[in-house]
Amino acid sequence: MTTTGSRVAASLALVTACIVLMAGFEVASAHKFNAKTTAKITSGGPDGAEGKVGSKRAVCKPSRKVKLFRLKSGRDDLIGWAFTNDEGRWELASQLVAGKYYVVVTRAVRSVKGSGAHEHICGRATSGKVRL
Repeated sequence: MTTTGSRVAASLALVTACIVLMAGFEVASAHKFNAKTTAKITSGGPDGAEGKVGSKRAVCKPSRKVKLFRLKSGRDDLIGWAFTNDEGRWELASQLVAGKYYVVVTRAVRSVKGSGAHEHICGRATSGKVRL
C-alpha cells in the first residue's frame, strides 16, 4: 500500500473509532431506572376514599392512575379510578358500601430530559386491604 493509502486507511479507522466511542457514551447516558412505588388508602367512608402514592423518586408521584377495588368472592369490583396530585395524594368520590377495599397503582414510564436523558419506570403497586 502507498503512503497515501496508509494515511487514508488510518484516517478511516480513527473516524470509525470516534463514532463507536460517541455511540457508547450515548447509550451510557440514556438508561432506565426502576423506581419502587407504594400505595395506601388513608381514609374512606360511604362517600368515597382517599390515599397516597409514595416513591423515593418525586417524578413517580404526580399523575398516577389509582384504581379502587372492592374485595368480593370471584372477581373484585372496580369501583372507579382517580389520578394523583403533585404530592401523590388521590381522592375518589363514590358511593361505597361497607366492605374491604384496596387500590392498584398502574405502572408508569417517565422520560427525564436533559444532558443525561433517561427513563424512570415507576412500578405498579397494590395497597393492603382496608375495611371501609
